[in-house]
Order: sequence, then C-alpha cells, then structure tokens
Amino acid sequence: LSQTPGEVLCVVALIRHGDRTPKEKLKFMTKDPAFLQLLEEYRVDARDPRAELKVRSVERLTRMRDVVARVVARTEAARAGRAGDVSDDPDGYDDLDKLRMVKQVLEARKIEGINRKIQIKPTKWEARAGEGGAPRQCITEAQFILKWGGELTALGEAQAEHLGMVFRKVLYPGEFGGVLRLHATYRHDLKIYASEEGRVQMTAAAFAKGFLDLVGHLTPVVASLVNKDAKITRMLDETPDAGRAAMDAAKAHINKVLTANESMEHGAFDLPPPSVPGTASCPAAAAAPGEEP
Repeated sequence: LSQTPGEVLCVVALIRHGDRTPKEKLKFMTKDPAFLQLLEEYRVDARDPRAELKVRSVERLTRMRDVVARVVARTEAARAGRAGDVSDDPDGYDDLDKLRMVKQVLEARKIEGINRKIQIKPTKWEARAGEGGAPRQCITEAQFILKWGGELTALGEAQAEHLGMVFRKVLYPGEFGGVLRLHATYRHDLKIYASEEGRVQMTAAAFAKGFLDLVGHLTPVVASLVNKDAKITRMLDETPDAGRAAMDAAKAHINKVLTANESMEHGAFDLPPPSVPGTASCPAAAAAPGEEP
C-alpha cells in the first residue's frame, strides 16, 4: 500500500427523517369527470395517459379542495334524489363517506406548508377520437389517494439538529462556535438533497442548522439550503421493479405475521428464501400454439 497520505474528496451521509406524527392515508376509485379532468390538465407528461398526478402546491390543493366540495355536494344531492336509497355506485366508485373525509381533511386547516398530498393514478383507459380524428388514450378510471400527517415532531427536529452538531464536531474537531458560518465557500460546497415529503425536508433543514451552527427557524433553511426539485425527487424515490417486488413481498410477510391468529412457534412465520434477481417466482404459464412463451 502507498504510504502517501490520502485526501478526503467528499463525505456522503444518508440520513432518515426524524420522529414524526402518525401517517394517514385514504384511497378510493373514481370515475368522476371532475377528478379525471384535473388529472388530464395537471399531469407532468400530457403524452403519457398512464402518468400519475401529484398535488402538493397551495394553489393546486386549494383548487382540489373546491373541486372535492362540489363533488360531495353533487353526490349528496344525487343520493337525496333517490327517494331514500342511500346506496352508492354498486361498483364502489366515488364512495361518499370517503369523499366527505377528503373534504374534511382539506378544510380542517389553512392550506399551507408541505404536509398534505393528493395523488391520482390512472387505472383504465379507452381509445377515443381526438383532434383531427386521430385516436388518443383517454382516462376513464383512476385511484384517488389522500395522504396527511407524518409531520416532523419537536423531538424529531431536536434529533436531527443534534445529529448535525455531532457530525460537525466529529468531522471538524478543530472548529468551534460559529466559525463554519464565516466560510461562505464551505457552505457553497455543501449539498443537501431531500425528497418531496415535508418531514424529510424539515429533517434536512434541522440537520443543516446543527451542522452549520445556524440560528432561527427552519423554513428559511429549507428555502436556501435544501435541494428538492423534480430530478432530485426521482433520484431519491424511484425504485426499480426488482426492489419494488422485494418491498411488496416484505410487506405481505409482515402483514401475515401481524394479522394471523396462529402460534409463532416451529418456524410458521419464517421468511421465505430470497428470490434470485431476474428469475420468475412462479412457473411460467404454457404458451398458446404459435405464441412465444
């Protein structure tokens, strides 16, 4: 080995968010034109009918709140007009109770911050004539998902800030007090990336506050030091198919362990052997004559 002293070119830290409040999630299937129209209007890639919509901004959440209120009023009027029949769509679409809950969550507090999110995922499409008679794929059904809660607690903020302070003292033991704040070039060389989740961004800001010995609230730190654009979100959140399959298998096993009314003795809940990437987990179906397997 070379006896020449090495030089540290960079330090990379991967940090999980701090303590949070419970996460809440609500899902239902929808065919309502009002939601499908928003999906068509706001989705990132208008050419891809399978692209999902994520609504987080104040402007779009405010519009979504107003749309949900109109859909609830219309659905309530339609139910009242059925002469006492309180049943909703027999196929389970646009459940009124769930729509009311969405309305309540969106109206409970002023729409601000980064701790509520709506996703609309297309699930069915059909070909229709578009401009000039050219066929286009139109969305006919989608899954509506509302997520709220999961906010960073005071304990989580303190955890992240303390971790940043420890990180600074371990990496730079000769730095004391506010010396780091005087080095603009050092701060320029510091890169902090966070996903779009509010608790993650606030954790990153609290860590930066402790690491750089900053003072004040976290909101300016999020705005000035935490990078969170769409490319970064894709980099942090994208999961390959193989990884997603492993995650789904782990979730299914955990659900089995938590819900089964059986003894856990004798290896009844042992984890299955890991599958080899690129191999099928079940026998392939026989191909029809003339078709490739």
